Amino acid sequence: MTLPLTYKKDQCFINAYINHHNHYLDKKLRLVIGSFAINGWFEFGGKNWTKKDFAKNMTGTYTTDAHCWLEDEDGNVYDYIHEGYAFWVKFRTNKPMKFSGLVEGVSKADLLGKGIEYVPADKETQQMIFLRSLPQCRKAEKQLKDGSGWWIGDSLATVEY
Repeated sequence: MTLPLTYKKDQCFINAYINHHNHYLDKKLRLVIGSFAINGWFEFGGKNWTKKDFAKNMTGTYTTDAHCWLEDEDGNVYDYIHEGYAFWVKFRTNKPMKFSGLVEGVSKADLLGKGIEYVPADKETQQMIFLRSLPQCRKAEKQLKDGSGWWIGDSLATVEY
């Protein structure tokens, strides 16, 4: 079973993982992990964060202060900018968010013109964060495919058999 395009708020790792293996399977996209900013305010990570910065913000089982998205071979972004960020963007930057919604194959330069910035972490840092999130992503995909899990709003509900 192939899963549909999935963009649940606060589930960027699961979204990117599922979309990479399902909806965008034929596009040969790659998972990218790093920092994400709107109007210069970093909701996830930071402009010049190092592996150490990301590591110290890895709390709980799967929690990390990082963002995960997909990119094509030209570095174009595939992601979703949730309208729910608008309040915090306005609060933090005193400027309204210029864009929300589906991002499909958009260049980082075009996104930056809309106040959206994606900053990939170095490969070693991406690997560290990815390996931490992988069990959760695999479990979510399996449960959505076999019917033991389903989305309720933006949360994944499951039944253990």
